[in-house]
Amino acid sequence: LDSDVVGATRKLVNACCTSDQRCMALRNAIQHGNENGLFGEDKLPELELLRDVDTRWSSTFLMID
Repeated sequence: LDSDVVGATRKLVNACCTSDQRCMALRNAIQHGNENGLFGEDKLPELELLRDVDTRWSSTFLMID
């Protein structure tokens, strides 16, 4: 891969998790999209973003999964 997918995901999760307003905006966007069928037939699950710990591989896997 040419880009660092894990690093980009860490930055995105950290940006969302460091602000309550961003967390609520993300949750509202998912709810709005699900209610209005913006994601097609499938609905996105309303889950919390998890931060990972560099020294624990399993936390990185859970963050991406």
